[in-house]
Amino acid sequence: MQSQRSTNTTLTVSTAVIPLGVLACALAFVTVLFWHTPGTDDMVIWREWTDNLQRVGLVSGFGANKADYPPLASVILFASSTLGEWIGLDTFSAIKASLVVFMALTLLAAWLWTRSVLLVLVLIAVLCLNSIALGYLDIYFAPTLLLALWALQRRHLILFACAFVVTCMIKWQPLILAPFLALAVLPPHQPNLWQRNGRTRILASVILPTATLLALLLTWFGPVPVFHAFRIALRHPVLSGNALNLNWIITHFLHVQYPDQFGGLVNGQATYIITTSPQITVAPRILFAAVYGLTFVAAALYAKTFVTLVQFMLIGYLAYFTFNTGVHENHLFLTGLIAFVLAACESSHRITLTALGLISNMNLIMFYGFDGRGLPVSRAVAPAGDLALWMAMCNVGLFVWIWGRTVAQVLRQAVRPGPQRAVR
Repeated sequence: MQSQRSTNTTLTVSTAVIPLGVLACALAFVTVLFWHTPGTDDMVIWREWTDNLQRVGLVSGFGANKADYPPLASVILFASSTLGEWIGLDTFSAIKASLVVFMALTLLAAWLWTRSVLLVLVLIAVLCLNSIALGYLDIYFAPTLLLALWALQRRHLILFACAFVVTCMIKWQPLILAPFLALAVLPPHQPNLWQRNGRTRILASVILPTATLLALLLTWFGPVPVFHAFRIALRHPVLSGNALNLNWIITHFLHVQYPDQFGGLVNGQATYIITTSPQITVAPRILFAAVYGLTFVAAALYAKTFVTLVQFMLIGYLAYFTFNTGVHENHLFLTGLIAFVLAACESSHRITLTALGLISNMNLIMFYGFDGRGLPVSRAVAPAGDLALWMAMCNVGLFVWIWGRTVAQVLRQAVRPGPQRAVR
């Protein structure tokens, strides 16, 4: 009996140690491969922010930076640089190390959720270019977002609320998911929020923890700098910040048709346009609001399970990326995490994770290559022209096709009731 227990314990340990060892080796390989890549120009910004934080302190530095990021991103940068200084790392290396640490936390959370080495290896491929290679800070919110969605699926609402608040206080983009997540918080098949049981549970499990954490953060950093950062994030003046979407198509068109006003193509390639002209920006914003709103309505009508809700949540976020102004190339990072959650719940969605990972990485490679310096060759290939334009058109077309197969189908069924088909 004792020998059998010992054998079972050994097997249990090996089933955890071997997969984690494989993932650790994969992460080590990616780290060595991309450790010395300079990243995009954003790395310069992170270093400036970090230097200010070290010089005048965390709270004062956050206000002085006038950043468009929430305060917890500054907390991570400050902690990373402080720990890095203790072990002899310069600011650049400390930031790189922090990206590796948060990638490791993300992979650990992903493995604990799925226990699938293959799926987590795919996730590494989806996320490593954005984080370790190019130096974006999106990986900072990945562990807590996965934790929040895991907790929501299992109805651990207090943990969900706390993890999601932390996620949004690292970067603002996850707030786009909030309306869909609010639907998931409601008791199953009880859409009336203010029913007696639902009201008490939601108040105690979601609203109070959320309000408490937000109050603590606003007290710590001050409401004015936090709201200022949020306002800046809403007012990015670029039409498309190298995001291959509808506004990149408009960007290309403006360069070609109005070169006197916006400048012509540079070696056959479009560059991003800074404009606040309502004649250009209002229509895409209205389109985004309409498509996003209809997606939310469809989710409220149809999404009765966690998986279907996450599907609509993904479509809602893709509406933001596809149509809104001020979107940047790294904002597709979040779609990889949502697609991973879908793949963790249903193996049929592994193709979704792979496809969105390819689209996200191709958007980054198109402008910055694999190290931040850009592609070694021109995007403009005769006779096709700027490949970024073609990819943007493909992205928009793919979204319209997905939206038509899901959201439009649900809305048609709502208008003309009949047998519902599964949304895939």
